[in-house]
Amino acid sequence: MSVYGPPKPASLAVINSNVDIMDWHGTRGCRDHGLLVQAIIAQLQHAFDDGQPVGLLTHHLVHDESAWLFLERLFTVTAQSEACVWLPIRTLIGRSAAGAIPRST
Repeated sequence: MSVYGPPKPASLAVINSNVDIMDWHGTRGCRDHGLLVQAIIAQLQHAFDDGQPVGLLTHHLVHDESAWLFLERLFTVTAQSEACVWLPIRTLIGRSAAGAIPRST
């Protein structure tokens, strides 16, 4: 299961998204790229504190050109850094099941 927001206890493996790239309350398009980078940095700081992954909430069916451009740039930049690892969903579910991502028992 995937939801937006911080982790909450659950009986299912829950992999949360922390940063929504869409501006639902304004333009209904991609959020400002600079603000997205700031939001990702803020989530990374929390991730370093408690070991949680950082998830991006994307809505590929409603992406505008700006959303596609942001993701293209993000993936290009992060692919060049050994500090960033994009984890497959199976890995995240496995970590959740093993207790690395908090959940209720």
